[in-house]
Amino acid sequence: MANREERPAGSGKVTALISGILIGILVLALGFYGAVAATQFGKTDKKPDETTTEPTTPSETPEPSSEEPEPSTEEPDPYRKIEAVSSGRLVAIEEDYDTEVHEFGTWTDSEADGNNRPAMIRPIEEMFADIPDDPVTFYCAEPGTKQVAITFQANIETGYTEDVLDILEEQGIKSTFFISRYYAQTMSQSVGRMIHDGHEIGNASNSAPDGGIASQPLNVQMEDALKMQDFMEANFDYTPRKYLFNGGFYSEASVRLMSEMGFQVCFCSCNYEDYYVNREYDSAATLEMLKSKLHDGCVYCFHMTNKITVSILEELIKYIRAQGYEIVQLPYK
Repeated sequence: MANREERPAGSGKVTALISGILIGILVLALGFYGAVAATQFGKTDKKPDETTTEPTTPSETPEPSSEEPEPSTEEPDPYRKIEAVSSGRLVAIEEDYDTEVHEFGTWTDSEADGNNRPAMIRPIEEMFADIPDDPVTFYCAEPGTKQVAITFQANIETGYTEDVLDILEEQGIKSTFFISRYYAQTMSQSVGRMIHDGHEIGNASNSAPDGGIASQPLNVQMEDALKMQDFMEANFDYTPRKYLFNGGFYSEASVRLMSEMGFQVCFCSCNYEDYYVNREYDSAATLEMLKSKLHDGCVYCFHMTNKITVSILEELIKYIRAQGYEIVQLPYK
């Protein structure tokens, strides 16, 4: 038998080792190639439930809408906000304007101008002509406009309020009632009826000191007006927008203050002195006097503390209308 060539001892192990190394190198090379390929083609590992958001191309960007936005259906608030002024403004008002107290008066004996308006009112009008938006009212309309307003000031009750309200309701008239806090507290049912019947409530101060609220320091006047506002809002859910100086006592500085606080300050052009509780009035003479004061834009002011108001009110209303006048609620400026 022929002899075979014998291999060196251990040559098999060397071969196996070399094979293992080559296989390892091959596996590493394949792994590196796979990672490079994934990077080049944007492939990433993800869980089965994950989603991929495709990038938005310029052609897919939504075009801006050419439709006009829907106009707001909310009505703008026509009223100025009633609020306190700063302490700095209080000082400035006191320094810039006269604080001397004047009494507005009744004007029933005043001479009339060419429009039958009380001539003594004109200088007061001019005093406040520079106030923006003209929120100081003496008349309800300009000459040439046949309109009249009937207003009332109420501090105390002597038994005539409901009669007055009945006449206004029967005649279809809306009025403005300037009331004090004392009246609002003691006559809450009547005040509620005023609001229910469509009448306007004005602020005639929280208190009524001798000489009028205008005789007090400006900060006291401001606090007084705001207390009345708070009372009306808390007890009647109502915000008065107009202000009348109780008793007719005012100063230039006081009017400026109330205007800056947001009030429309109201005076009148025929302020009747029916505030004497026990005075006896002649109904016929009173009615003729009030008729003689009628003018374009006339603002009558009554006080409801004497029976004379109830006695002549209906006849006065009929006379005013017979002269071609419309009786309106005191307008807001």
